[in-house]
Amino acid sequence: LCFVNVIANAIQAMPDGGELRIGFEQLDGRLVVTFRDTGAGIDPELAKRVFEPFFTTKREGIGLGLFLSKAIVERHGGTISIGPNDNGHGTLVTFTFPLGAGPLGTIQR
Repeated sequence: LCFVNVIANAIQAMPDGGELRIGFEQLDGRLVVTFRDTGAGIDPELAKRVFEPFFTTKREGIGLGLFLSKAIVERHGGTISIGPNDNGHGTLVTFTFPLGAGPLGTIQR
């Protein structure tokens, strides 16, 4: 659900096409999953609010997608962050999850 929500947001941010790169990396005992798109990008001030319930910048939608995603990720001992892509174009969303035993199961290496 969390990844699907981020992918849907990226597609909506690239109405004329673009590129979405998904990366996986093991770093310091954590699984890091990144989503980088070449869409319209996100203003850093708005990025601070996207995890608030009912906050949205879209005409359609109720603003619960990223709020619920954050709750799910945190329930699994992880984190989620969002901001401008590090190349200056588009958006970067980063998920981190602990490897090994967690509160709801195990992410295997």
